[in-house]
Amino acid sequence: MPPEQEQVLAICSAHSERLATIEANLAALATSVAALTRQVSGLRDEMQAGFAEMRAHMETHYVRREEYEPVKRIVYSLVGLMLTGIGVALAELVIRRGHPG
Repeated sequence: MPPEQEQVLAICSAHSERLATIEANLAALATSVAALTRQVSGLRDEMQAGFAEMRAHMETHYVRREEYEPVKRIVYSLVGLMLTGIGVALAELVIRRGHPG
């Protein structure tokens, strides 16, 4: 067999071995991707369940803005009336006693 043919066969053999290695690595990567896909799907399911649980908790334990608005108006009105009363009482003290002098 001529030397050129032997070199070509050696190169083909090396490429064949390298191709086998690449195919093995590709199979390992495919397995890893499949495992990662399952893990991501599991995490997505856990997150969706967690969000559903959090949403249910918030709906039962927290007051919505629409429900809070009337209470806020009443409380602010009462605080405003109290502060107005204190202001009027202080003004009356100043007016009744007059300016010392």
